[in-house]
Amino acid sequence: MDQVIKTIMGHAKELVQATRGTLFLVDSKKKELYSSILDMGDINSPKFVDTENAEIRLV
Repeated sequence: MDQVIKTIMGHAKELVQATRGTLFLVDSKKKELYSSILDMGDINSPKFVDTENAEIRLV
């Protein structure tokens, strides 16, 4: 699933010529938006951050 999200983020950033992007998913049980993949730039560069412990949640 993470690879699919990374691919979507990469294409979306390219489409709108953005340098960074965030894709929020819906947690229906908690009624929250969340993102667990942090994008710090080019998906193919070492600056791209993908950590399992990092998560953003919006209530």
